[in-house]
Amino acid sequence: MADDDQVSKAASKAALMAAKLSRYQQMLNEVDEFERRMLEADRKAELIGLGLVAFRKQVKTEMKVLKKIFSIERSEQSISRSSLTSRTKTEIVWAAAKRYGGLVSVKSQNGGGADLITQQRRLWVLVFPITESRLLLEVAKQGWTAPNSDSEDSDTEKQGTAAAGLVDLPLLRRVRKLTDKTKDRYVDYALPQIHCIMPGLTPGKHPEIDAVISAVQQAGATVEFASEDLVSSPNRLGDVFPRMSAQRSPRMTDTLNLDCTTLFALVSDISHSKSEDLMEKLFGRMGLSKEISGQILTESKKPLLPSTIYPWLANRRLVCTEETAKHFRETVNIMGTGSEQVRTDWMVGHKAHAEIIGHLNTKSKDVVPLSMRYPIEVVSDPVPETFSPLMKAVAAQINGAANRSTLMYGWQSGLTTVTANYRVTKQLESLVLKYRTDGTRGPEILVSRVCRSLLSKEKKNLTNVGGQAVPWDEKDSFDEFFQDEEFAGSEDSS
Repeated sequence: MADDDQVSKAASKAALMAAKLSRYQQMLNEVDEFERRMLEADRKAELIGLGLVAFRKQVKTEMKVLKKIFSIERSEQSISRSSLTSRTKTEIVWAAAKRYGGLVSVKSQNGGGADLITQQRRLWVLVFPITESRLLLEVAKQGWTAPNSDSEDSDTEKQGTAAAGLVDLPLLRRVRKLTDKTKDRYVDYALPQIHCIMPGLTPGKHPEIDAVISAVQQAGATVEFASEDLVSSPNRLGDVFPRMSAQRSPRMTDTLNLDCTTLFALVSDISHSKSEDLMEKLFGRMGLSKEISGQILTESKKPLLPSTIYPWLANRRLVCTEETAKHFRETVNIMGTGSEQVRTDWMVGHKAHAEIIGHLNTKSKDVVPLSMRYPIEVVSDPVPETFSPLMKAVAAQINGAANRSTLMYGWQSGLTTVTANYRVTKQLESLVLKYRTDGTRGPEILVSRVCRSLLSKEKKNLTNVGGQAVPWDEKDSFDEFFQDEEFAGSEDSS
């Protein structure tokens, strides 16, 4: 009978081990599928910073260990049933990535950094697979004792006293380190939330553990305990991929406010002409910048208007301010080609919508959809006297009349502004955070990672048009996108 029990237990453990290996194989398959779908969506650049290469390696390493244990018969007797049924940190990290969406970075073993950054940087996740017995031992090493329940101190004071005795606990040190790391990393004018997943703990059983949980919450983090619902979700990757791969984007208003960089992209010969025609036309031209050549090459691989700009602007009223329109026209008239000047007259003019679309489609390599609500409407500039104190403080620091007009109009009107002017956008965000006295948000801005120049733009001649600077050096702006932490897609692990 005893032998039968041993055989039954061994068979049960073997089944549990097989189930665990199956879960790991599914996780590995999902990582591969996620990468494949990102590549199919032409988002290879975003994959670089997600940390999936290291995460896949971690999954494979753990699978090898599990298989080795499974293959050694005597190990089946030593391995506990709970270790076979419980979910590993790696499983929980991947399950959380699928649940929360907006994946930015996934790291299973990364020291003091987050295990997972999701929701377009709004949520930073730490996973602590520590057991209750282990945590109780660590608390005991700190010499911690529960506050006197008979004390007349308030609950808040008692919690503070309890937390003070746990400051050197490794778990709390990691939470504080991540809190410090994110203290100036604003996303949409708000700090990210730190979220801790502690599947091995149950609140209400031990005062020591309750004190640790309270200390974590006092540090500014939210806490989640049960992991089974998280990891047992039947969601297939195909079902959750849109959520997982979602990019950060502002609220898209029915009317969109366009700045000069967006207008340049809409009229540029680089956007509308075939790359081979442009290169033939420009062959041997003196002073052709590397930026222009690079944009032509980029456009040949992924046309900007049909892939990005048209989908953003489609079926929405399009406006720009008088100052923006003035600066745009002056720049095109001085630096633009004849065809760019003609497009400007049609897009920012008074002709009928159908007539404009028809004309543009005879002069463009890509179809200009009827959903583009041309002409672009020119609206009055905002009046500084009507600005709030915060807007006045910010506007005073923004260089360029067109920049000020565009950004302040969008902010005051509650409209989303579309731009490729990353540098000014970052400046604006910094100024709002510097001068605001409450949680007031700045304007909604949709930033394109790609810009288009006027074809005849000569870098040496483009320092000033009409008394203000023409948009920045495109190569510098493009490089900044992928150097800056907001777009890099990965975090250092220090």
